[in-house]
Order: sequence, then C-alpha cells, then structure tokens
Amino acid sequence: MNCHQNLAEKENLKKEESAESSEEDFAVEYPKAPDFSLSDREGRAVTLSDFKGKLVYMDIWATWCGPCRQQFPALRAIEEKYKNKGIVFLSISVDPDHLKPQWEKMIDEEQLKGVQLFAGKTSGFDEAYGVEFIPRFLLISPQGDILMDQAPFPMDHQSGEINPHLEEIFQLYINTK
Repeated sequence: MNCHQNLAEKENLKKEESAESSEEDFAVEYPKAPDFSLSDREGRAVTLSDFKGKLVYMDIWATWCGPCRQQFPALRAIEEKYKNKGIVFLSISVDPDHLKPQWEKMIDEEQLKGVQLFAGKTSGFDEAYGVEFIPRFLLISPQGDILMDQAPFPMDHQSGEINPHLEEIFQLYINTK
C-alpha cells in the first residue's frame, strides 16, 4: 500500500465518522420556557403548560405602548389565517396592576382574539421572561422550549401587511406536523 492509498483511506474514514456524528453535532438544545399561572379576563388561571403540544406565539405588550398597538391589525389577521392550525396566539399584558380595567377595555375596542392574559407587575412574569422592552414576541415549541425569544413581529414594517417571515415559520410548523 502506498502513502496515497493510506491517505485516501483515512479521508474516507473521516467522512464516514463525520456523517455518523453530523446529527449529534447539529442537535440544538433550547431553553425551557418558564411556566406561569396568569389570569384571563374572567379571572381563570391559565398556565403555559395548558398549551403543551401546540406551537405558542407569545405577544408581550401593554395598553400604553404605541408600537404594541400598531401590531394589532396584523396580529388579528394572522390569528384569523392560522386559527385551527395548532398554533396558540397568547397575548400577555405587562401593564401595571392599576391599569387592568384599561386592558379589559382595550381587548374589546381592538377586538383582540387569541388567549388574553394579564401579568401585571406583581406576578413575576417580567422577571421570569427577562422583559426589558415591549412589544416582544416569542415562539415556544409544543414541548415548551423557547425556539425564538425575539420572534418576528406580526406586521412587516415595510409593507404594513402580515410579516412574510412569520408566515414562513408557521407554514414550516404546519407542514412538519
């Protein structure tokens, strides 16, 4: 055996080892989303684990936040388009506790759909999710992992329409179920 054959054999062996370990090399571990118990409008306790098995698109917002409200039309449109597709649209208000009546009023005025929850400032939600700014959108897997802690906004800021990047993500999820 000459040295060229030996090198070729070593290269083939490396390729085989590489192919075998490639799945492991690309395995990604996502952080678990902190579970919570927050009240909906009727005062019922809702937890994140209630949605296990579904993709969760989480919107963190407040009534006083203009950029949050700017997302509402696109959010309503995308919720309508993807209802009954195994995606939960979860909106969580981080308004101060004394603004809860304004939150309830805004749900009606803006015809907000999806699951509407109130975190307020005393629930610990802000700290658990590291909320430093709003609006903020997260994507949580059916297994409860945070897939994206800065998910695309519902509205594409250039067109004012539904964000095509978000639609691509939703379509990918639907097509792989």
